[in-house]
Amino acid sequence: MDHTWSIPKRLGYTMKKAGVSITVTSLTDMVAFLFGATTVITCPCVCTRASIATYVTFQKLPVLRAFCIFTAIGIFFLYFFAATFFVA
Repeated sequence: MDHTWSIPKRLGYTMKKAGVSITVTSLTDMVAFLFGATTVITCPCVCTRASIATYVTFQKLPVLRAFCIFTAIGIFFLYFFAATFFVA
């Protein structure tokens, strides 16, 4: 990069070099948190029915799901702002 370049040209060069890293990191983080929103746990529970002593149920974790969804949305907005407002 040459220091005689205009500001738009400098920013274009910077985003060309750093934009790919920012995009890949943001996308993989969003995907990871969205997969985390589908987390299901197994919980051994005692059944009160006739001859069944215990069985396993699958329970969703609403708090974990909400956290993962809000975090993925937050990462999206951080990416959007890093690529638009913060560059300006």
